[in-house]
Amino acid sequence: MPVPVKAVFMDGSEQTKQTDRNLETSTLAFTSKARLKEAVLDPENKLAMLDKPLSEISEEAAEMMSLGWSYEDSQDIYEKLKEENITNGNIFYRLGMGLYEYEHYPEAFNCFQKISALQLAWIIHESRLP
Repeated sequence: MPVPVKAVFMDGSEQTKQTDRNLETSTLAFTSKARLKEAVLDPENKLAMLDKPLSEISEEAAEMMSLGWSYEDSQDIYEKLKEENITNGNIFYRLGMGLYEYEHYPEAFNCFQKISALQLAWIIHESRLP
C-alpha cells in the first residue's frame, strides 16, 4: 500500500511524496535549502491504524495462507488453522465456503461463527470510540 510522507522544513515549507507499493523498500528524497523539522507518515490520517498489533500466527499457518489453496483442501486447512488466532474474517469466509461446498457443515458453521464474533468485536470497538 502506498504511504504518503510529508516533510516539514524549518522555513515552514512542506513537501509530500508517496512510497511505491510495488517496491519492497522505498526511498523518498526531499530537497530543500532549509533543515528538516519533521517527517510525518500518513499526514491526512487516511490509513488504518491499529490500537494493538495483530496477533501472531504460526509459521505453518502463514505459509499455508500465502501459498493459496483450493476448496478441496479446506478440511485439511481447517484442521491446521482452527486454533490459530486469525483476525481476518475473509480467511474464515473462504474457508467456510470451501468446507460447505464439500459438505463439512459443522466446520463451515464454526468458520461463519468466527466471522460473526470478529464483526461483533469490531462493532463494540467502534462504539467505544469518541
